[in-house]
Amino acid sequence: MSTNQPNTQQSLLDQLYAQDYVCIKAKLVPQDGKHYIQPTGFPDIGACIFKDANGGVRCLVESEQSMANRLEGVCMTDAGDWADPWKALPLIEVQDRSGQRIATNLTEPHRIASSYILEGMIGQSTTTFRDILWSAIGMQGEPDEARLPLNGRANLDRVIFVLDPSALLHGYQFVQTKFVGMRQPRILHARIEATLAGDEEMNYGMVKVDTIEPDAASQKGANKGQSISGKHRVLWKDITAIFELDVLALKNLHLDENQRKFLLGLALWKIGAFLSNYPSFDPRSRQTLGALHLRSDCRLKFDSFVGPDLLCGKKEDDLLNATTTLETGFRMLWQKGLEALKNELDKKPPEPSESPKATSISKQGKKDREKSKKNDQESVLKIKAAVEELLNKSRNDEHGPQVQVTYVPPVKSKNEGNAGNNKAAGYLDASDDQPNEGDDDGAENNH
Repeated sequence: MSTNQPNTQQSLLDQLYAQDYVCIKAKLVPQDGKHYIQPTGFPDIGACIFKDANGGVRCLVESEQSMANRLEGVCMTDAGDWADPWKALPLIEVQDRSGQRIATNLTEPHRIASSYILEGMIGQSTTTFRDILWSAIGMQGEPDEARLPLNGRANLDRVIFVLDPSALLHGYQFVQTKFVGMRQPRILHARIEATLAGDEEMNYGMVKVDTIEPDAASQKGANKGQSISGKHRVLWKDITAIFELDVLALKNLHLDENQRKFLLGLALWKIGAFLSNYPSFDPRSRQTLGALHLRSDCRLKFDSFVGPDLLCGKKEDDLLNATTTLETGFRMLWQKGLEALKNELDKKPPEPSESPKATSISKQGKKDREKSKKNDQESVLKIKAAVEELLNKSRNDEHGPQVQVTYVPPVKSKNEGNAGNNKAAGYLDASDDQPNEGDDDGAENNH
């Protein structure tokens, strides 16, 4: 943590908010008492085993990308909705043409920056969610070439908080525009590491017997024939879950203090729910398991906090209790953000001043400018209507307001790629600027 000394008379939330950086460490142990565990594995690489500065052998048990999945999973129901107690939060739902839900901003790896969300159409119109979002943020230029104004970050933060607040914690990146600044690095980082008992590893094999067609060749989309495969496990000495909170980055978001504290409280709740083994929904398998049920031979449980000092001796659910006042107060905070956005839209934009060259503009040029101005005014009216609708829903519905979009797959030629979107599966460099992309346990991870 930073050198700031916590005031023990403050709430846990306020004590952590007073820091610039918080690192929460928790000791974990296998639920079944096994001496070995199954770590995360990567295609063509296997487990990530390395030596630390002191020569100790360590292993990455769960990657940062997979932990982002799991911290989001504890907030979800099996339909991609917000779980209790966060049902007052907004939800963006993607439907197919038949009206069936196919995704939400919680299930999508890129959250609000998902191409399926951005390309989704609002109602029966041809207006896409991207049209609405770009206008609300104040993007300049044509949609594919749009740029964020130099002073546009404040509006971006406010709009994302209103529509998808969790994205500010886990990060997002809009790849649908050539402007590279449309991204948010993670504020909440997490991983699980283990110190190993030594250099020895545990390897054993397994055999699949086929008594019907034992000589059947390997066939795509089938599981005939006999096969032999290996299992890789490591012998653990201690297992530590590490959660890093960049509180300084949080404080620099263009939100008011209560909204920033809410995001910190949401992060603490996610950590507490994970360590408390809350149900966690995996949208890939459509399965709900305990959050600490990582793999077949990696079912863990919380043992104790080992840092920071103000958490030592506390229980895992103390982090959940730190957010109880925020749960009831979020609706008000969210409405404040939405009303602030509405107020921004109500402001009349300044008229552009006439330049000396204006007299030489052709009649066609003037017509184009008037048409563009009319289109801008229509876009603002659409956004204001959408914002007003969200405000009414949030006031009258006990659940959070929903934005519904319809995604219609485009017709593509065989040679057409996926440039400018984030639809296809793939592997990216797991850097801070590539939020929630990676792999775990043989390419199972999609966040």
